[in-house]
Amino acid sequence: MKFILLIPAHLNSKRLKKKVLIKIDNLPLIEHVRRRAILSNIFEEIFVVTPNNEIKNEVEKYGGKVLISKKKHLSGTSRVGEVLRNIKSSRIIILFADELLIDPLVLRNFVKIIAKDKDSDAWNLTSDNIKKKELSMKSIVKCIIGKKNYIFNFTRDIKKQSLYKKFKIHKSIGILCYKKDVLMKLINFPSSKNEKIQKIEQFKVIENGFSLRSIDTKFNLPSVNTKKELDYCLQYLHSNYYQKKVLKRIHSIKLNEK
Repeated sequence: MKFILLIPAHLNSKRLKKKVLIKIDNLPLIEHVRRRAILSNIFEEIFVVTPNNEIKNEVEKYGGKVLISKKKHLSGTSRVGEVLRNIKSSRIIILFADELLIDPLVLRNFVKIIAKDKDSDAWNLTSDNIKKKELSMKSIVKCIIGKKNYIFNFTRDIKKQSLYKKFKIHKSIGILCYKKDVLMKLINFPSSKNEKIQKIEQFKVIENGFSLRSIDTKFNLPSVNTKKELDYCLQYLHSNYYQKKVLKRIHSIKLNEK
């Protein structure tokens, strides 16, 4: 099976201006994420999907491939859906552009698991290592998981969801996968009220009758959404032994490695 990764990215981040272009160790954030995907050594091709020439120029400067989308999209999944005609793969894997600390091995394991699953329509990487304080943090999407590890609901504040105490609660990590034919159908459906209000794009999957399987991981490090999260990620990147090794490998990638 051919595995292609798409990284949707734009410059309209509200909490941290132009965050995907913030320079970290002389590389923009988006390039750190793209190179971590390269280090997973499992994707045949990696594309950044963006409407912004500024992002396009930065990615191409480092040898990356770019697909241009329209500017206005409600979600990363919607942005990726626009360029599906250019993708020849039965599975569409999406990595969010702010996952600065994503472990290449986590990416690799995610792909290996979904490759064996013929029954599910879509997959969401989720952490069962969720911290107590994260349950009420509205910046973090929580998955409500039922039978056979399928996600049946999402919330941003678990304190309001006492009904779900008997179900598994995991943190959503910024990696998704869809069967291509499923995603082609989803992009033609209108966005639901929940998707718009809570800004959780996976609602469109479960609310239209498709199955969304949780792929469990112990990995639980923040993505970059705010200045506070950026500061934490930078400190962790330069102090954690494993992350320092990954960073070294990131800088060792040659420009012609795409």
